[in-house]
Amino acid sequence: MVIFAIIIGSAFAAFCQPSSLAAGYDTPSFSRPIVEVDALSLDSAATDELATALTALASNFADEPQVDFDVQEKALILALTLRPLDPDARSAHARLSRGQKPNVVNSLSNIGAVSEVLWNHAEKLAARNSEPEDQRLAPMLMELALLAHPGKAPDHQRLLFQRACEMAPLNWNQFLTLQPDVNPSNAKSISLFRPVKVTPPEPKVANAKPPKTSTTPPPPTNGAVPAMTTPPDPDDKGPAVSEIKLPEVQITYLALDEATNQPVGGTASLKVRDPSEDESSLFGLFVTAASAQSFEMRLTYDREGPVVAGTDRVENLIRKSFPRWPSKKLAEFSFSASAVGSAPAGVNLSLPALVMLGSAFSGDPINEAFAPAREFALTGELGRSRTLGMPTAPKIPAFAKAAAAMPIPPKALFFPDPDDLAEAQLLDSAATGDLSVLFRPQLVVFQSIESLEPLVFGTTPPELAAAIEDFGAIQNLIGTMEMDSIARNSVVQERLRGILTKWPGHLSARALLTFGTQPVDLTMSAQASVDSVQKILKPVSDHYESVIGGTGGGVVGATTPLVDEAMRALSDLRTKIDPTARPFLLKAEDTLDAFKVYLSLSNRESSIGQQRHRELQEEINALRLERDKLGIGTTNPD
Repeated sequence: MVIFAIIIGSAFAAFCQPSSLAAGYDTPSFSRPIVEVDALSLDSAATDELATALTALASNFADEPQVDFDVQEKALILALTLRPLDPDARSAHARLSRGQKPNVVNSLSNIGAVSEVLWNHAEKLAARNSEPEDQRLAPMLMELALLAHPGKAPDHQRLLFQRACEMAPLNWNQFLTLQPDVNPSNAKSISLFRPVKVTPPEPKVANAKPPKTSTTPPPPTNGAVPAMTTPPDPDDKGPAVSEIKLPEVQITYLALDEATNQPVGGTASLKVRDPSEDESSLFGLFVTAASAQSFEMRLTYDREGPVVAGTDRVENLIRKSFPRWPSKKLAEFSFSASAVGSAPAGVNLSLPALVMLGSAFSGDPINEAFAPAREFALTGELGRSRTLGMPTAPKIPAFAKAAAAMPIPPKALFFPDPDDLAEAQLLDSAATGDLSVLFRPQLVVFQSIESLEPLVFGTTPPELAAAIEDFGAIQNLIGTMEMDSIARNSVVQERLRGILTKWPGHLSARALLTFGTQPVDLTMSAQASVDSVQKILKPVSDHYESVIGGTGGGVVGATTPLVDEAMRALSDLRTKIDPTARPFLLKAEDTLDAFKVYLSLSNRESSIGQQRHRELQEEINALRLERDKLGIGTTNPD
């Protein structure tokens, strides 16, 4: 939505606004970073070298057949992520957005040299012991290096690229609008994933001179990685191989659809299986000498379902308890939405992957209550260094509503809340009149991986089971009492205190008790106040976007009723919002007036229309400034 992009956008995002003059170059999405630059192991010199090579790829080789708009978009989103203020990258982006050819930059005039720079850095980042963000960036750089490579991509590099994609699957569509038709780059990208046959070593010639005896294998020639067709049998004294005890594991999980940024309920699954003939060629190809680990089980995902991210952070944690994995196995993760027609494009399964892989190795079954269509569901993500958390947006109420909307809603939803932020989000939602999130589903929080383990393995702790049963009795009152009256009932409040004694992590009980014991005129936080105002403006913003965008979505005569309804909603909100957010609400009313004046014009191309449009833009900018004065974070409304 145009208005929200303006309100929450930074100066950099404003620089990257799209232009309709560019026929094939689509502005990348910079709303969130494609990689976390601070988490990369690149030093300043390496970062500069990469940004320069990426900018050169987008700027200097527009006449090369392999450099199309998709390649330029991919190169520039990476360059501007690594170096947001790089003048050459910003200039190339600006000119392409206007439909102009980028200026040639004074570096790397040979496309083969660009390919080599990108590949050399990517190969280092793709090492098995590298940081998760390194492994996330590596396949993107590898793909661009191979796309820029003159002629056919070398087989050994294609194999390394395929391995890097297994560790961190590519998901350009989350950040770019790629061309739907076949073009040189996407055709070559597809070819990079074709199976590569492992070439067995040349047979020895009978009369050939025997090689010198050596215990060290010779280095690979031409930078190639030696291929091995069978696992080595080292006589080492390392830890024993940890066998898979449970080859198939499932858990009910609420994932965040990376395309829509909305939670989707469904089933996360793990299946440990043997590789196909083509997949077998991936084992033993990524080390410079014989190594048992090069043949060990690899993490992947089901290509028939959504793209699965986040498993790269799981391997390092699991290996601390199970350092040696079985040979030539694939651990395949997948996610299936429970509602028909709600299949996500991509999901982060880091937390359920950790739980399921731990279950597969240890043989400890997951609590049956977390099985599909049963009582419990899990959500949350795994961060760096064993940290747990939830996405910054949407907020907890959105996950609660998504769980309640599942075909068979879970009785309780479990999620991490290490910073104790969830209760405030629930109370903000309740202050707007939406008390349902305080009741269903029951929300239970945990603070760490250690506190999660007794919940998901074995059977439900009896204290938790009793707390859930007691809260269920409170839920049953909804048919006979208003939810607000239930929260303020002294008998109910006493029962809520008893629930918290049994299980302090029962967030629904804590939030309901807090709501019921606070004054009736409870107001929202400043953050929730701004989010509520933005939610009211959204229908008008959508209408404005459809009208000026020529998408055909603008309904004739819709402006007045849309604006009037938004005005009424803002008026109702005045007494509920945080006092510090009232100037923002008043400026939102002025913005609605400007929307109404401009959208009601019959000829918006006239000089009067252009003047009214400038006035509207001034009001939108003033609204953004009012938000900036509040000094609060930018999150999407629920």
